[in-house]
Amino acid sequence: MKVHLVSLGCPKNQVDAELMLGHLRQAGLSL
Repeated sequence: MKVHLVSLGCPKNQVDAELMLGHLRQAGLSL
């Protein structure tokens, strides 16, 4: 499965998006 994430807004949102992408990679998803 391929996933695409778009982060909009403040720097805190960017940090949260990067954490989420890390979890998705660990789950074996293609980013």
